Amino acid sequence: MNSLFKDRNFRLWMLLMQTRELLIKVREQEISKYGITREQAGVLNFIMNTDKDTTATAIAKWLVREPQSVSGLLARMESKGVVKKVKEPHNRGKVNIIPTEKGQIMYRQTYKIEAIKEIMSCLSEEEYHQIWSCLEKLRDKALSKITAILRPPLP
Repeated sequence: MNSLFKDRNFRLWMLLMQTRELLIKVREQEISKYGITREQAGVLNFIMNTDKDTTATAIAKWLVREPQSVSGLLARMESKGVVKKVKEPHNRGKVNIIPTEKGQIMYRQTYKIEAIKEIMSCLSEEEYHQIWSCLEKLRDKALSKITAILRPPLP
């Protein structure tokens, strides 16, 4: 057996990656019928559920993405008529991203996440809280190892 597969940290990391990839595939399959990507659904989810700024920077932090990749994502969403940029009247340099009517409809369609709910339902309440706690620890430790990171708001 390859020595990497003997390493428990590598095996756990691989399990996390496999689980992540499978959950992503399930989510993409679920929302593909609405003509939206999971990244776009994530942006709409953030915009529709935050009371804070909906700037490109805030969205990038939440999605743990580089600002330039979010900028491109927002441009594509704007060209599809899903979001629009609105300059804040009292702060001319600040631009908020808001959903259009089409974006709100897409959000309602894609927010159901039935397949993800079904998958997560295999966890007991205790298991859910345990995995949440463990993933928070791993995320926070990983964030501490990255020097130039856009820190996401913590749920």
